Amino acid sequence: MEKTFAELFCSHRHLPPEHYQKAMLRCCLYRRALIVRPVLALMAPRFFAADGELIARVGVLTTPEALDDEIDDFYHHDDNRSFLRRVLYLRVSGRRVRRLFGRLMPAAAPPAPDETGGAEPDGDGWSALPWRIQNMDDRTARDREER
Repeated sequence: MEKTFAELFCSHRHLPPEHYQKAMLRCCLYRRALIVRPVLALMAPRFFAADGELIARVGVLTTPEALDDEIDDFYHHDDNRSFLRRVLYLRVSGRRVRRLFGRLMPAAAPPAPDETGGAEPDGDGWSALPWRIQNMDDRTARDREER
């Protein structure tokens, strides 16, 4: 059975599973949100509810495929329409969630040759990478050539 992201996070940080949400929230909140969190928790106890929902849903994921959908749902959550969350970023950073998830969750297996329409990966294996990474690698190579 595959480990969930919460299990991987807790084992990586040597935490008991019950501390997952609190530790993940601390890691992924924008820094200014960390500063005002105690005050907001007293004034509006449900202010970080959408963040907690995102962290809980990400915690049960066992593959990276559904992560983007979860983060998109978070960005479109009704609670994220307020000035404090939308403009002042008093919320979880989707980029931090993605980065942490990418570090701890094993990558999905590259597609088999028959799933790519018979295309064979080239000798260095780069064709099996997602297009974003390939494009990033192409830009990096162009930058090096220009120097």
